[in-house]
Amino acid sequence: MEHFPNINELVLGVNQPNTAAQSLYTKCGFVDEGRLATGLRGEIKVMSYYISKIDKEKLD
Repeated sequence: MEHFPNINELVLGVNQPNTAAQSLYTKCGFVDEGRLATGLRGEIKVMSYYISKIDKEKLD
């Protein structure tokens, strides 16, 4: 994280019907906060992963 020291969140979008991917992202620590967007193939669920100080230390 030396190149991006102020980054504290990763955000991704997953197609709403893709429940398998949503489950995987949740297991990896992403959080569904109820945000939706419209993508090329319909509704996209926006998920966030909040990077803690401990995570940053692991990446350095």
